Amino acid sequence: MRKKKFTDREVVAGTRKRLGITQTQLAKRAGVSQKLISAIETGVNPMVEPSRARIWNALRAFELERIEAAEKSELLAHAIGHARSKNFPASPETLALEAGFASLAADHARLTRRNAQLEELIRSYKRMGEGQQKMIGLYQEALERQPELFRHWENEFRLRKEAEQSFRREIVELESQLVETPATQNQEKDGGE
Repeated sequence: MRKKKFTDREVVAGTRKRLGITQTQLAKRAGVSQKLISAIETGVNPMVEPSRARIWNALRAFELERIEAAEKSELLAHAIGHARSKNFPASPETLALEAGFASLAADHARLTRRNAQLEELIRSYKRMGEGQQKMIGLYQEALERQPELFRHWENEFRLRKEAEQSFRREIVELESQLVETPATQNQEKDGGE
């Protein structure tokens, strides 16, 4: 059988009601607005830092005050001869407070672990984002260099074309010189005889 996982809103509302405090009292102790407490309990707003820590600390403070009051009451009852016994059991409020404090401590431990997991997840997303930003930077640099590379290869192509044209002109000149040279040599032979 799986335990039901409680949401922040259920835990805050349940603990506040169990402690018998109003949203206004909790808000005042936590240093937040009553509207925020209401929005959290109704699920309109999620609990986020720093109000999350303030609200949990305020609930813990109310819980501790109730436990201290119950202990004082028990000490007083014991002093006047009405200590807890089978005939004089603890009040339902005291039992509820003791169970509630254990429940609140367990909820706090669970939420602390969850918070640590979420913080690690956020750090992972940030690292991924940094890696993506680095890749985007490299792509942008390559795109910015494209015109430069294009000009480089365009210039290289132009130089090679000019060299090819120059080479062809030299070949044509050499061919014409070769054609002229035998004709000149033939004329010299004919003229020399």
